[in-house]
Amino acid sequence: MLHSDRGTQYTSALYRSTLRKNEELPDSTVVEVIVKLVSNPKFAAMMQEKISMKVDISAIEQEIAAHEKQLRQSYSVKARLMEEIDSLDPDDKHYMKR
Repeated sequence: MLHSDRGTQYTSALYRSTLRKNEELPDSTVVEVIVKLVSNPKFAAMMQEKISMKVDISAIEQEIAAHEKQLRQSYSVKARLMEEIDSLDPDDKHYMKR
């Protein structure tokens, strides 16, 4: 049985060796298909359209604006409540009820 470190090194070296043996140039038919595909003007136009396609973010921007408005309202309510709490008189007999 191999030591665990040596086993890892052996496996890695074996993998690299196998990878080098199996590396081949693309088959000529594959190259031919790719060349025909790339030289097709419709394919080029389609790819250009896909690349330059813009994402419509107006709905997301509206949602962000709505959340920002809600956040501002929450901060306003918080500030108002803090002012009310600060203005309470602890000596008032109804202090705990307020």
